[in-house]
Amino acid sequence: MVSSAHTEVVKRVIRTLKAQCVHRHCFESIQHASRVIGGWISFYNNRRSHQALAMRTPAEAFRLVAKSFQMRQQVGNPLRWLLASDFCKGVLCTVW
Repeated sequence: MVSSAHTEVVKRVIRTLKAQCVHRHCFESIQHASRVIGGWISFYNNRRSHQALAMRTPAEAFRLVAKSFQMRQQVGNPLRWLLASDFCKGVLCTVW
């Protein structure tokens, strides 16, 4: 079961995606939307630092946590990936 804290994280990411990307563009086609949104997701994961992650990018934070759990990868792992739809071909990661 998904907790309300997880739901709030997802809602925040979606809200940020809309405010910083979707609402700022007039997409000409699905392909155009896919490129722009995919680019934003790449930026979000790899270049945009996050205050909640000690000013790291999600990719940096994930690598740090994954490295510390490398020997203990198992189903109950606290790492979670929020996968974007196939439409975007991107991955947003959140660590909690």
